Amino acid sequence: MYMKIHDVGGERILAACDKEHIGKVLKEGKLVIDVKSYSSFYKGEEVDSNDIVRELEECTSANLVGEKAVACAISQGIAKKSDVKMVSGVPVLMLFVMG
Repeated sequence: MYMKIHDVGGERILAACDKEHIGKVLKEGKLVIDVKSYSSFYKGEEVDSNDIVRELEECTSANLVGEKAVACAISQGIAKKSDVKMVSGVPVLMLFVMG
């Protein structure tokens, strides 16, 4: 998996994507997840699930694309399977800390 941290205006955004989805455009109706044009948003360092789990505890929001990346949030109880959107058969999850 690839992971990149974006520190913007006091927010810490985690972007993580399974390697096989970098360079793809996922479409489901009007919803488009463009991991091709925005691959630099996701493609930081190559990591394992432990790294993503650790960052999920620190971030204020997260954009996760792919089975492995999304499974990190579900395994920690941060999200439920019902929170996941399937786009072109690929799990996508966006998380925001409110409050």
